[in-house]
Amino acid sequence: MAMSRIFMSLLLLVCIIKLHVKGYPLAPLRIDTELSGTQERSFAIIDNRFHKDGQPFQIFSGELHYFRIPRAYWRDRMQRVKALGFNAITTYVAWNYHESQRRNYKFSGSHNVEEFIALANELGLLVLLRPGPFICAEWEFGGFPAWLLKDPQLVLRTYEPNYIREVEIWWKILLPRFRKYLYQHGGPIVMVQVENEFGSYGDVSQNAADHKYLQHLIHLCRSLLGPQVVLYTTDFGNLDSMRRGSLNSSVILTAGDFGPNGNVTEAMLAQRAMNPKGLAPSFCSEYYPGWYSVWGQENISRTSTHAAVTTLKTMIDGEFSFSMYMVHGGTNFGFWSGANILDGSQPYQYASIITSYDYSSPISECGEHGIGSDNLDKFEALRSLLQNYSRTPLPPEPPAIPLVDLGIVHLPWRLSLWNVLDKIGGMAISSQRPLPFELINADYGFVLYSRPGISLESRESGKKNMTIGRVKDRAQIFLDHELSAVVSRHEDRPSVASLVVGPNQGAKKLDILVENLGRVNYGKFLKDSKGLFGPVLFGDDEILGDWTNLPLVLDPFPLAALRTAFYSRKAGAVEQPPFFLMGEFKLRLDQVGDTFISTRNLGKGYLWVNGINLGMYWEDMGPQHDLYLPASFLNEGTNVLIALELGRAQAQRFTPEILLHSSSESFAGARRLK
Repeated sequence: MAMSRIFMSLLLLVCIIKLHVKGYPLAPLRIDTELSGTQERSFAIIDNRFHKDGQPFQIFSGELHYFRIPRAYWRDRMQRVKALGFNAITTYVAWNYHESQRRNYKFSGSHNVEEFIALANELGLLVLLRPGPFICAEWEFGGFPAWLLKDPQLVLRTYEPNYIREVEIWWKILLPRFRKYLYQHGGPIVMVQVENEFGSYGDVSQNAADHKYLQHLIHLCRSLLGPQVVLYTTDFGNLDSMRRGSLNSSVILTAGDFGPNGNVTEAMLAQRAMNPKGLAPSFCSEYYPGWYSVWGQENISRTSTHAAVTTLKTMIDGEFSFSMYMVHGGTNFGFWSGANILDGSQPYQYASIITSYDYSSPISECGEHGIGSDNLDKFEALRSLLQNYSRTPLPPEPPAIPLVDLGIVHLPWRLSLWNVLDKIGGMAISSQRPLPFELINADYGFVLYSRPGISLESRESGKKNMTIGRVKDRAQIFLDHELSAVVSRHEDRPSVASLVVGPNQGAKKLDILVENLGRVNYGKFLKDSKGLFGPVLFGDDEILGDWTNLPLVLDPFPLAALRTAFYSRKAGAVEQPPFFLMGEFKLRLDQVGDTFISTRNLGKGYLWVNGINLGMYWEDMGPQHDLYLPASFLNEGTNVLIALELGRAQAQRFTPEILLHSSSESFAGARRLK
């Protein structure tokens, strides 16, 4: 009899899976765990509410990203989330973070997302997992690997065979890793999101390929994760967006996102309209306590604590579950910052995301309390609110990670970029015209486009225009290694530089150093290849033939090779950027702590400490004027700081020293923990 019951249960489970992946309702959503043999662990939607282990449950989740937090601080940041009164965390999985090179997967060290999930489970936090394949997140290319752009036939975010093939390969590598972490298997994962805000890009209600795409992603999730886990979509908190981005059926939960100024009632009614009766819990899948910042804006984004807490209280009292985006933002280390085409800008304006992803969150970039634009402590205000909904006292905050003043670090060594191309150059490729980054395997950072020479001869002294059809994103033009012009990206017109011509000018070697400032991560301009596009004209004539395309390989960073090159040259011998600067400083163990590197004495470039890329600085643009340096990146003993300095808009001598200090000038809204 027991064997018969087991056989019938297995047969019923197979039938459920087949019906579900074909688009039929999976109802009620609690039947799955009854078959799993672990009835004490269940997560389901019943009577328009989430139920955990058979009891009504409100999700209080906070978003934080493993790829934006030093691995050494994963535990600390989760403990702070729990101390706020949250019972869950939410995280994206960034495809490009794990497969930046095609079929070369990274899942160890800081890429070990399974360790991150397991840690949440250890700390008693549930997990809402968002594996994309598109994530937005103000992250480079919205999480897509740049090599997808190599295929001109591939169409992103719809049912197109080339794209679907790559998604299937990736998800078949990724998703099975999470099966053992599903809630019914003893893990913390209770919900999995499919795609991300698709209604802002596609339209499943009007486009058959879009509809098929979303259905196919659901099918993949079910086939790889099984029928038990709750799947959901995220769109804006209104019915029109949800209709474009989700399916009006029981195969997936449709949810909406909004901030403190959003219409809570409208979002709730839209979800009730999109989800079947009884399967429509009130759920804000992204509740915004803050916002991101871009290079060139006047001040760092800060938002009101009072508004965030007031709206959240209204939601909780109305039985809303929520995921706060972001509870802790972290940092865009390396070359991982994304970019946006600003909404409503005419002409369209490209804007690169700053290195800090502090997001005006309750937990600041370095783990301090975030302070709102109204000068109220977001952490304390939220903790005070959420304590009212907890039956037991909230756990204490973990001890503060020390913030230390390390004083001035001198940077006496300089190396011209031109003298170390043999140390940092990749494989040079010749072409008739400049090639896009992606076609020469230069996904991030820089490409140097060079040509033997152009004639600057003219009967009369004056200026002659060099016109580039499209610069993506920033180009420095050098003649015989001397900077002649800087041109930037325009969405509506070519980029033009005026070069000096005249008698006896002769021919000079042409170098154009192009920087990727971040691929667009949102909206219709998502397919954002980098490099020089269209003809490169000098006057009316195209500069054609004899181009060399050289990617600069700065990840992994060639620390040992550069240090050797620095030591072999006289300190301070190079005067003009682009150059590498290097300084060394020693620390005792009791001196190691979190700190901030002031970039006030620098111009535009990137900083590495012990070979770890802290991200971009850009003093001429602001609003960020220091970079976060976690203690876990520092060594007891000797530490090496290297900057790639590209120069300032206004020519000036560089002060060969920088300050490492215990407070962020950029984020006056973050305060030290007591």
